[in-house]
Amino acid sequence: MTTLTELHFADLLPDSIKDDATTKALAEVIDIEFSLLLATMNVPQFLLRVDDMVEPELSILARELCAPFWEPSFSVERKREVIKKSLIWNMTRGTSWCVRDALETVYGNATLEEWHEDGGTRGTFKVRVDNDDPVTKDSFGKLTRILTETKRQSQHLDALVIPRSAESSLVVGGMCEVAQPIIGVMQHHASGSGQCGSVGVAFFLPSILCNSQL
Repeated sequence: MTTLTELHFADLLPDSIKDDATTKALAEVIDIEFSLLLATMNVPQFLLRVDDMVEPELSILARELCAPFWEPSFSVERKREVIKKSLIWNMTRGTSWCVRDALETVYGNATLEEWHEDGGTRGTFKVRVDNDDPVTKDSFGKLTRILTETKRQSQHLDALVIPRSAESSLVVGGMCEVAQPIIGVMQHHASGSGQCGSVGVAFFLPSILCNSQL
């Protein structure tokens, strides 16, 4: 996103007049005057102190700036980031950029795909969040509140993807009573990924009750 200090009025000219010498000269004069105006503007002092603020100052300032969303459970660092971006979020609410930036600010690594990007139903979008926070009713409620306050009302969440990986083992035990010596499988180990592990082989002696368990 272009900031005011990076803005050049010549870049905003339509194609029909952007090559006109008089118009280009006028745009350059406007750039000079605009830069002088910016130099005389004073940034509100409280915005310069956000990185030094703690509670309850942060919560009070969030209400003053009408932060689109606010969670008491946020860390101090995250609360400061939300406050810093509240003004631009309020100006860009309803845009895909606002939703993406809000999700990335809170979750660090998040992506949004609109219906025309993945061939979904018109007006829907999908969200993918990659982080290690536990998936609970409260965490899901927090995410939906962020989406509700930043998306367009005509947009509807179609899918929420939160990747999780887990490792587990499968243990198979057996019990038997035999009259003749046989060879039997004692255990079978399988990982959570579906790959087979080791298979143990043991001898069962006659008339002995054998119970195998890992």
